[in-house]
Amino acid sequence: MSFDNEFFVTFAFTILNILVLFFILKKVLFKPVTNHMENRTKKIEDALKAAEESKEMVRQMKVEYDEKIKAAKIEGQKVMNMYRNMAEKEYNSIIESAKTEANQILANAKLELQVEKEQLITSIKGEISDLVLATSEKVLKKNLDDDTNRKLISEFINEK
Repeated sequence: MSFDNEFFVTFAFTILNILVLFFILKKVLFKPVTNHMENRTKKIEDALKAAEESKEMVRQMKVEYDEKIKAAKIEGQKVMNMYRNMAEKEYNSIIESAKTEANQILANAKLELQVEKEQLITSIKGEISDLVLATSEKVLKKNLDDDTNRKLISEFINEK
């Protein structure tokens, strides 16, 4: 196989053309494409970083939200317990007040009954004394004056 000079010259120019084309493409095409790819890679990395930060922020917000919900539930339980205790105290107060009022009404009723009993006894004593006078008058057929009769009857009743 023999190579002639023309082959080497063509080969050299082809290599030279490829090198020139390579340097031209490197300046014109490779650098901008590489820069574009680096910029795109940087933008994607920044977007991923921002997404991670957002994800972390959302996680923190969820934790805060859960803590606030938990605190609100605890506060709600405290308020419920406070109102339950207040209602129970009010209930006990009303019951105690009703018992006191019932006892007062019962005491007043007993007092009124006692007063009525004494009035009834006094009234009965008066009627009995009138009957005793009437009976005594008939039996004795003697009429004493009214004041003396009452005095005798009062003495008689008080003795018994």
